[in-house]
Amino acid sequence: MKSKFILLFFVLAAKTVLAQEMTSKADKYFYSYAYDAAIAEYQKQMQEGKLISNAQLLNLADSYFKTGQYIKASKIYLDINKKDTIMSNHQFNKMLQSLARTSEQERVNAFLKSKSNSLASELGENAEFNQKLLGANSGLSSGFFIFSLNGNSEYADFSPAFYNDKFLFSSSRKSKSKKVYGPSGESYLDIYVADRQKNGAISNVRTFEGIPDSPFHKSTPFYVPSSGSIYYVLSNTEGKNLAFDENGKNALSIGMAYDNGFFRFLLKDLSTSFYYPFFDQKSEKLYFSANFEDSYGGTDLYFVYTNNGQVMSEPINLGPRINTPGNEIAPYLFDNSLYFSSDVFYGIGGMDVYRSNMLSDDSFSIPVNLGKGINSKYDEFGFIINGDESQGFLGYFSSNRPGGRGNDDIYGFKVSEKPGLRTLIFRGEVVKPQYDVPIEDVSVKVLGADGQVLKEAFTKEDGTYQMEIPYTDLVTLKVTKNTYSTFEEKYNPRGLEEVQKTPLKI
Repeated sequence: MKSKFILLFFVLAAKTVLAQEMTSKADKYFYSYAYDAAIAEYQKQMQEGKLISNAQLLNLADSYFKTGQYIKASKIYLDINKKDTIMSNHQFNKMLQSLARTSEQERVNAFLKSKSNSLASELGENAEFNQKLLGANSGLSSGFFIFSLNGNSEYADFSPAFYNDKFLFSSSRKSKSKKVYGPSGESYLDIYVADRQKNGAISNVRTFEGIPDSPFHKSTPFYVPSSGSIYYVLSNTEGKNLAFDENGKNALSIGMAYDNGFFRFLLKDLSTSFYYPFFDQKSEKLYFSANFEDSYGGTDLYFVYTNNGQVMSEPINLGPRINTPGNEIAPYLFDNSLYFSSDVFYGIGGMDVYRSNMLSDDSFSIPVNLGKGINSKYDEFGFIINGDESQGFLGYFSSNRPGGRGNDDIYGFKVSEKPGLRTLIFRGEVVKPQYDVPIEDVSVKVLGADGQVLKEAFTKEDGTYQMEIPYTDLVTLKVTKNTYSTFEEKYNPRGLEEVQKTPLKI
């Protein structure tokens, strides 16, 4: 079974429908996740001179990717990308992952540069920023004390949540009240509760009874103490039975239950699955993961506005600064930062945890990989955290790394500082002061204490600029263009704090 467990169900259902349309033995192996057998059959077809479509070649590339044969996978991806347009954004991400995992980082960068006109500029900026940080061994792995939890089982345990002084999580462990989910061979997911100790350990694991009972999926809870409400994912049902769309797929919804037993569906569609709810009390935004038509890749992060527990808007995509050609899941807001997981190509392994700071205009800073203290070459997701600088921070995350008890396990961590590299963002516009007219192609440089150029950007047609650097407590901003006067300003920590609050107009 795969990690990112709840996301897998949507993929399983979609592949089951597609498999029904396939006649090739290799295709049937592929859609049954028998990747080694699929590779052997596809190779046999080609050796026998049988026609193999580009779609089947992509199946072969995906099979190589799933079995760790990245050189072979990248060769097919690159070939298909040159001569056909059928590659999905998600397969595009796999192509770049394959190149990155075979130490062809320069080729990845060259490819991104060659496609700069068709790709979001944020993708290249995000990649460059994270590659430099991870390549420089910049201390991103320091400070974490990670510990395993006794409450893990031999099955999938994932997506922890704080529940007052207790602890909620999802699990596929066997239960008398749960049916077996066919594709995984394990029980339908359920939500469990445990007592949480001051040191972060958990004990006394039992089935959570604070939401309506169901023999089908219930998972990935998020609890809001002020309202006593729990947001969670559950199977679409009609009465006591599963509800299917016209293609035979059972999707996942997001529901909300109160302590008094009241329940309502918040996001429900027969053909679209919703994952990993997070409710922000301050803005009343409900964040989640989904794969809509406007997705930048696989699953993207979205939010909807709510009022008194009711959805008041269409889903709003968080945009290309956060979402990539890969999958983004498990949003978690803490102390004005968004933590989430992504399998984008410039990470350490599969799913990595990233942190992005929320800016004053509701935009986001470059998501920064949390480094090897949390992330590994396997999958890390379902990151949550609580605490402060004076007492330290305690948190949890899920991973399928070796050494656990089951497929996915939950780990705790302690750290003295808020996880994630602190950065500085310089953004604003350059205008002619007497007319307030924007000036294009102005050089905006950030200089270090020694005068070295840390970053340079040029203003766009509307006079705007934006750039981001790792935090340093003394910088100079220098703005120049021929025939115009030069602007130069030094910033100490107090000045930098003010610059971060609002765009700088020069």
